[in-house]
Amino acid sequence: MTISGKKHSVTAIVAAALLTATVGAAAAQEHAPTSSRVQVQAQQLGRASTAVQQGKPALFIGETKESKLLIFDARSRLIAQRALPNWKIATDVEGYLYVTTYFTKPYVTILSPPAYAYANGIKVPLSHNFLAVGLAVDARSGVYAVIARQSINNGGASLVSFYRRGETSPCNTLYNNNGINDFDGSAAFDRSGRLYLAINNQSGDTLASIAGGCKATVIEQLTFVQQPFIPYVGFGFSADDNLVIQLASAQPGEVYTYAHPKNGQFGPPLIVTQLKPRKDQKYDPGLVCLASDARHLWGAQSDEAGHFNEVGLFAYPQGGTAITTIRGVTASTSVAVFPPLMPSHSPTIAERVQMARKSRAAERRTVGVLPAALSPGSRGPRFRRGSRAVARRPPP
Repeated sequence: MTISGKKHSVTAIVAAALLTATVGAAAAQEHAPTSSRVQVQAQQLGRASTAVQQGKPALFIGETKESKLLIFDARSRLIAQRALPNWKIATDVEGYLYVTTYFTKPYVTILSPPAYAYANGIKVPLSHNFLAVGLAVDARSGVYAVIARQSINNGGASLVSFYRRGETSPCNTLYNNNGINDFDGSAAFDRSGRLYLAINNQSGDTLASIAGGCKATVIEQLTFVQQPFIPYVGFGFSADDNLVIQLASAQPGEVYTYAHPKNGQFGPPLIVTQLKPRKDQKYDPGLVCLASDARHLWGAQSDEAGHFNEVGLFAYPQGGTAITTIRGVTASTSVAVFPPLMPSHSPTIAERVQMARKSRAAERRTVGVLPAALSPGSRGPRFRRGSRAVARRPPP
């Protein structure tokens, strides 16, 4: 396996202003090389230690065909590998890794950091011995959802179960009904804790949403202005809580960003991000997950036969070719990052004004109302903090 990096020219786009967001400490966890001369030393999979030795885990890649989990640090260096049957993987804010297999096991396995040993993993059994096909973790509340189906055949019984943080028994389970043929494996939580998941209904493939988690009772089916075909790839929510998804019905390599749906329908996309292959690649990359820093995304790239054999880091929302490429992976169907990106909310101007008013009101309640005029030379009113008197100057 080899890893390569190169300089990427970030070009401004008109719609990029829609996706500006304040990123906290998670931004420092993952970054891309900035010099065209940066060459990360290639590492062979066979030389990877069975324990995480250097750096902190920042990227997990599941090799479904090889039943292997690869663990990388923030510089895309391989630091460990595990023998692990996998299909969909996800992380939580504490570093636990959630793993499903493809229609083979009636449970989800949760691996504990820092060893991530499969033998010591926690097994979460599923209702009626259904087979897990997908999962998602709410980064804020720690609630996780598992999507399962009765069989690999389409149109059978499907369920989604919600679990509280640290629990292995579901707090709520909902089944496919009201025209939903079955659930697919892709799912993600938004900022409010609403779960979005891929479904198949009488009109084709689309998304549905479930609000309330452990108290949810309704599955709301959503529509797009242009009816999409939702593929078996990842989607998620950006730092400013917009849906980021790749549609199989769109042009290859196009990643769409949508605002939240209104009245059950997504409007036109806010931004279209074009992921481009290298000159030696035949197929366009596909989105697998958003990066921790909110300014990049990870995409899977295919070989001449159309099999995923590389995972690349792309600028978001600018797109273009990969900034960093991890080569030599086999049939990677899922990628997870740590820390997981936590969707936030970029306040509007009206909301900022309201927050400023509340802040000033809170300050007046704390320190009292200052006199309208102070005598020359006055140091202002005095307030007692603990046992010491503190002189507070009037605001300028």
